[in-house]
Amino acid sequence: MSRWKKSWRRFLKMDREVLKSAQWKSLSPVEKSIYIDIKAEYNGGNNGDIPFHYSEHKGEYHPKDIAKVLGGPKTGEGSLITKGWLEKTMFGGRYRYKCFYKLTGKFDNIK
Repeated sequence: MSRWKKSWRRFLKMDREVLKSAQWKSLSPVEKSIYIDIKAEYNGGNNGDIPFHYSEHKGEYHPKDIAKVLGGPKTGEGSLITKGWLEKTMFGGRYRYKCFYKLTGKFDNIK
């Protein structure tokens, strides 16, 4: 085995300007955590098709927190959506279908 083994880790880019901004500081810890989970699924070409399935994050977040942050299945008006961080592109259900999201890039540079 080679001493210089290649590591294929993926990294999440968060600019310092975003982390120091008033908009980021106004988010709750649950909002920040869910936003980071959604942004971690972004690969540079799937904006608008970023999945978030409630049952995959069952142990991490309470379902009420997810509904508050991302919106319910009918309204889609969660706090991250109303604050302009995300857009919901496809509505899913709680356990059966995934919801798909788009990073707006309003506060965070998405390229």
